[in-house]
Amino acid sequence: MSAALNREALYLAASGQADDLRAAGYSANDLRAAYSANDLRAAGYSANDLRALDEGTPAVTAPYTQLWADIQADRRTHKQSTWGPGDTATDDISICDTAMCTAGHLVQMGGEKGWALKEKYGLATAAALIHYKAHPDLPPQNFGNIPQEWALAYIEHMAEIEAAAEVEAAP
Repeated sequence: MSAALNREALYLAASGQADDLRAAGYSANDLRAAYSANDLRAAGYSANDLRALDEGTPAVTAPYTQLWADIQADRRTHKQSTWGPGDTATDDISICDTAMCTAGHLVQMGGEKGWALKEKYGLATAAALIHYKAHPDLPPQNFGNIPQEWALAYIEHMAEIEAAAEVEAAP
């Protein structure tokens, strides 16, 4: 298995698309559809509810590119099994000696709005909302206790996707 294919497999596992989901009959499109605006409306959320949620979710540009670069440069410490010590959005919890999981880093990068989402919905949901604001068509990482290798592979792969999208968008 090539290194690129191995990273892709780890990305799929980290984003909850591993063999167990395929064995259950779910495709990647099925998983994406589960989080569509139509599904949320069908579950009883109004357009105003969805608009308020969208307006309350911070827009973090290329979050995985930032996160991967910071991990590589030792500006952030990633440890999937640790949220980190921050008690407020203003805590400097991005320093290299403070380990956090992917969700913790995404919420921290979202600033005050990210923290407010965490307080209202919990860490994993806040991180998923931040992820979907940046990447509405891609599944987020499983923010639970997954192997560190899977989480880092997911972050690296998403950074590659963001870099490719930036190249495509360039004039």
